Amino acid sequence: MKTYIVSLLFVLSIQLVNSQNYFSDSTSWTDNWINSYSQELEVTGQSQYFIVGDTLIADKLYKKLFMYTTYHGIEPVGAIREIDKKVFYIGNNAIKEALLYDFSVVLGDTIKLHTSPGDDFANPIVTGIDSITTDNGERRKRIRVSYSTYWIEGIGDQYGFLSPVSAIVTNGTYSRLVCFKQKGIVVFSNPKFCYGDCCSFGPKDSYDNLNKVEHPIFQIVSNNSEKRLEIELNEISQESIFIKLIDSSGRLVTNRCVRYLGKINFDISSLKNGFYIVVICSKQKVLTHKIVIR
Repeated sequence: MKTYIVSLLFVLSIQLVNSQNYFSDSTSWTDNWINSYSQELEVTGQSQYFIVGDTLIADKLYKKLFMYTTYHGIEPVGAIREIDKKVFYIGNNAIKEALLYDFSVVLGDTIKLHTSPGDDFANPIVTGIDSITTDNGERRKRIRVSYSTYWIEGIGDQYGFLSPVSAIVTNGTYSRLVCFKQKGIVVFSNPKFCYGDCCSFGPKDSYDNLNKVEHPIFQIVSNNSEKRLEIELNEISQESIFIKLIDSSGRLVTNRCVRYLGKINFDISSLKNGFYIVVICSKQKVLTHKIVIR
């Protein structure tokens, strides 16, 4: 009989549940804003989107999305989640999520991005597919769509990460994605639309400080031979803690509310083999960890 014990930290990010997940913590996109009236390249501003930590919305697990600008600093702008090569986005005050990307498309597919009647950008058609070599030597699929743009698989739109669900700017400026980084490594850069180092823009402090904590407060024991999951709460506040189990498709399979120290046992004998995410959340924090049931 084998028992595996792991410590769960606030700084622990969700691990990929399958090979289709593209984005994790320490992922960032940098956009330059360009003056379309200038005959030479004139950068009028910069912004950077980045991912830090997880959140639970309507029992679905999302990655929290932030934006940094020199004028406003760091501010939350919503959250994203992935399933089957599709990326969904939900804004801060949105009632429901929207499809941001579908990297599984093939030539001729229609992509239903928006539901606004009469929106010319609502249902773009895939007009071409090829591939590019990224800065770190990877081959990535490039998807051309009918509103004169392209997506790079696992990176995003050439006009910026949130461009597919953003209003079109008509005040004489447009945005261009100039840098995409993961875990500090430059995966993609576009020097045509920036001066010097496209990837040097960003805040002085590490994004990791947003989720930093000094000590673990939970332990998870996954016992496959007895089909049992045990979670031990080492420290807890006066508020209720929700413990949820989510399968690899994003479906909620278990949900418990606790308010005490000690061990909580979950019977996992009825669950199919595969990857699951344990989500422990309060009003202020969300922690996640991957387990494998065999």
